[in-house]
Amino acid sequence: MKKFSHNKHGSAGFTLVELTVVIVLLALLGTIAVSVALLVTRAERNYRLDARTQSELLEAETCFKDWLMQCDEAGATLTVSAESLTVQVAGTVAGSFSYTAGTAVAEVGGEESTAEFSAVTAMKFSRSGQVICCEIAVRDFGSCKVLYTMRAAQVKEVAAAG
Repeated sequence: MKKFSHNKHGSAGFTLVELTVVIVLLALLGTIAVSVALLVTRAERNYRLDARTQSELLEAETCFKDWLMQCDEAGATLTVSAESLTVQVAGTVAGSFSYTAGTAVAEVGGEESTAEFSAVTAMKFSRSGQVICCEIAVRDFGSCKVLYTMRAAQVKEVAAAG
């Protein structure tokens, strides 16, 4: 009885299907390796960008919270609109906080301080009871909400215009 073989010399070899499967697997592994390398490079670049952006975001949050802490006193009334915050003590404006075109302006008791931001694109204010919300929009990052609970000051909201 004669054994069947694929080639004339009687040695076993790989079929065309087996060779094709190996080539496809190697191509797939190569594609995965290149994709992972690109993702790692992009992640490293975004991390550096986010480090600067997050630093600026933290500065904006701190500026907002510090102003609110200075204004949170008994007898004060905090007025909230989408564009700004105003605090009044005994009916007299004692301070304000607003954000326009890359600059946050915080004024308390006649002293004004400004903070310049290149990545912060907007600040919008709202309230829910005694909780003040500042939504900070950051370029190439999205937005985050900063919440602060007023303890002593009364809080009221101005109706949106329009």
